[in-house]
Amino acid sequence: ADDATTEDTFGSQTGQLSRPPPMPIQDFGGTPDAKHYPLQLCQGDCDFSEDCAPGLICHLRSANEAVPGCIGGEDLDGDSDFCVFDPFGPGYTPPTEAPTLSPTETSKPTIDPLPPKPLQDFGGTPPLAAFPLQRCQGDCDMDTDCATGLICHQRGSGEPV
Repeated sequence: ADDATTEDTFGSQTGQLSRPPPMPIQDFGGTPDAKHYPLQLCQGDCDFSEDCAPGLICHLRSANEAVPGCIGGEDLDGDSDFCVFDPFGPGYTPPTEAPTLSPTETSKPTIDPLPPKPLQDFGGTPPLAAFPLQRCQGDCDMDTDCATGLICHQRGSGEPV
């Protein structure tokens, strides 16, 4: 049976490869712009397998020949060649969407604030057994006095925490 290591990677560590689902061909012309390299699944025109992303090979085809594992090619009069899945290759991982360049605004916080917790004051020199100090415990002098992910909040006398 075919097996995939993850939802988005077509291949496996057991040596069995899973073919990606068919997708429509994209022909960027005889000499695609550099921004299209490496060519992805069902993209062309490639001349060598090195033009294709890892896990793909360049399928040399004749005019009006379907592209294996892709949708299209039968109506393409030219002899553009396309990158197809290599069943003997390392597996294929499709590209992912680029992250957004600016933050996304939300109408509310994306995490829930922690519930209030009473302060626990061990005094100016807490016993060694109290370290690392947890949330709302003190007195700390530096961040390393606190548990992982917490910081030591330095405040003035009488200043609320």
